[in-house]
Amino acid sequence: MVNPVNNVGNKQYTQLKPPSELYRHEPQHNTSYNQDAVNVMSSQSISSLTQYGVGALSGYKYQGEFVGASQAFANSIKTGGFSDVLGAVKTTSSTMISTGANAAGVGALLGGGVSLVSNSIGVISGSRSFQSASANVVTDSVQGAVSGIGGFALGGVSALAMTMLKFTGTPVIAVGVIGGAIGASLANKYFHTEHLRNALGGY
Repeated sequence: MVNPVNNVGNKQYTQLKPPSELYRHEPQHNTSYNQDAVNVMSSQSISSLTQYGVGALSGYKYQGEFVGASQAFANSIKTGGFSDVLGAVKTTSSTMISTGANAAGVGALLGGGVSLVSNSIGVISGSRSFQSASANVVTDSVQGAVSGIGGFALGGVSALAMTMLKFTGTPVIAVGVIGGAIGASLANKYFHTEHLRNALGGY
């Protein structure tokens, strides 16, 4: 912005304009739009962190059942006959299904609970509609269930691999937790659970 130059006698000076006048024609940012973008990013971050948390918890809590059932099945193949293997298949399948169901239930409760709190705050503050909040709670509950199963599966596989490598204790637990968090993310991407939110009109 060029300021006019005035002549007074033989002297010249530059007339300075206040900043408010210099920048009065600058485009103004839409603060409402920016705030909505921040709210969406914040909600997505909470949802993602919840998925990782559920997966890590599932990997930690249920890795023992996964490892135990897998080892029992492997032992039946090595030392047992056909009937022993058949019985081990039935027992292992039952254990995996029941444990996976427990992981899904816990994950749905955690994911839905966290989402219920955050979206209720949004409805009360007026930054989110009831329909959008409901869609988010439903989607986050489903994602929590999927995270629980994914965390149980990959966390259990990771812990089993460490056990087969003769590791015990803390390293096995740590790898199971990390594997659980990764498994939760991969499971939700594989099943495209975020599409449910879009279909229901969330965020």
